Amino acid sequence: MTRSRFRALLAATVLALAASLAAPVAAVEWQETVEADHPLTGRILDVASGAEIPLEALYRRLDRTDILLLGEKHDNRDHHRLQALLIGAFAATGPAPAIAFEMIPGDRATALSPLPAAGDVDALARRLDWAKSGWPDWAIYRPVFEAALRASSDIRPANLERPRIRALYKEGWSALDPAFVERFALDAPLPAASAEALAATIVGAHCGMITADRAAPLVRVQRARDAVMAAALVDGGARRAVLIAGAGHVRKDWAVPQYLRRVAPDARVLAIAFREVPAPGESAQPERAPYDIVWYTPRVDTNDPCEAHREALGRMKAKQKGQAE
Repeated sequence: MTRSRFRALLAATVLALAASLAAPVAAVEWQETVEADHPLTGRILDVASGAEIPLEALYRRLDRTDILLLGEKHDNRDHHRLQALLIGAFAATGPAPAIAFEMIPGDRATALSPLPAAGDVDALARRLDWAKSGWPDWAIYRPVFEAALRASSDIRPANLERPRIRALYKEGWSALDPAFVERFALDAPLPAASAEALAATIVGAHCGMITADRAAPLVRVQRARDAVMAAALVDGGARRAVLIAGAGHVRKDWAVPQYLRRVAPDARVLAIAFREVPAPGESAQPERAPYDIVWYTPRVDTNDPCEAHREALGRMKAKQKGQAE
């Protein structure tokens, strides 16, 4: 099959998939069901203007994009379904993109060469030893990896290995290649507003149970991981690229876009976050989040993650007390 014929078929497939998502929100067959009838569910928000846009307008933005950042909540099935849709749409607009995954650390690069055929996506799960990776079930991620295999022959790791993360946490920037640290100015402080936002985000992710000072090593790890993701997108000669990562990594204020501005200042970057609609009792108004686009989906659940964190911490302390006695 010729490349032009393949792209024509891919474009037709994307249009067919988009037809269901361009329908009224109530007609979309969401995989998650919690708050599926929320007024924001299915809405696509252009953050700069604050206006809702149709899917067709988002597709037009893809045609003017070099690097596409797709930020997710890891366990939300709809986020991966929409990522798969946009990978196909982006691939149909130009040269095949490189596709980098936060879920693949650098020491798993050999599992990607050669890539399995698009019809054998489960072989990739076996090669990556996904069941032991710590990420959500393969069935949740399968659609986005399948779309990646169909759209690209260049799938890349975009994360640090766990031993390197531990060393970075304990030892500081000396755990990384000095040339890499210099390339991304990692040992230079972030702008004050960005530094405060990043530290506050990390403290919040730990449910306020750590101080900003104790968050400093975690800030260092976050910055390093963002820089690794940026490098994965621009190194290797690809003209266009896609990042699949948690939504925190595609923020424009302190995450991957900041490092892309340093190493690829002319690249046209589009940061899209898939966000769950607010839980009951929270504001139903769209948020002015640090992205270009926010696409709202149903929720996995309405559980308070901090409550679960507090319960787990209580069990751990009780166990430690019992052992001490």
